[in-house]
Amino acid sequence: MAICRAAERIAQEAEDAASSDLLSSIRRDGEEALEELGNSLDQHAEAAVVAAEATEGLGAGGAAQAIRAWSNWLRETAERMPGADRLQGVPEGALITEDDLPIPDYRRLSTKMIIDRLPHLAQTDLATVGAYERSHAGRPALLSRIADLLGPVPWPGYDSMNADEIVKRLGNAEASLTPRVLDYERRHQARSTILAAAERTQA
Repeated sequence: MAICRAAERIAQEAEDAASSDLLSSIRRDGEEALEELGNSLDQHAEAAVVAAEATEGLGAGGAAQAIRAWSNWLRETAERMPGADRLQGVPEGALITEDDLPIPDYRRLSTKMIIDRLPHLAQTDLATVGAYERSHAGRPALLSRIADLLGPVPWPGYDSMNADEIVKRLGNAEASLTPRVLDYERRHQARSTILAAAERTQA
């Protein structure tokens, strides 16, 4: 409930009416379900204790099994609470504001202008833009392009290296890394110096 209230407040401040309404609905459903859950929680906890005491003669394993059964019930009940399915994936995009995006003036840019900037973004930034877009405009062309660009980097820290650093690393890299560099670079910035170096290494 605290997460819902916080996310709802942020959505309101960001003037994101769709996320605010959704989170408000989830919160109200959750409050009603929480009251209902509270009425039965004590009964099930008491039943678990009784079951544990009853199986005490069978050893610690029997008591542990009774406790696990109660824990499973609690988890399954929480998963069935109204709004649980809708909450999955919502906070990530709802909590991201335009100021958090790696592309300035995001809302003022056309779809094509944003797509042109995507190849230059690191994987974490692509994921941030994707989460924001899914919870706002949800433009298919933009989301499709992000999906094409998302993927493992040739090696850790690749996105933070400049072209000269990558070319130098390629000279000492294992042969298995070269195809990864070629594939990744072609899908992203397609820097000629890196492509040429990778092709020479591969030859």
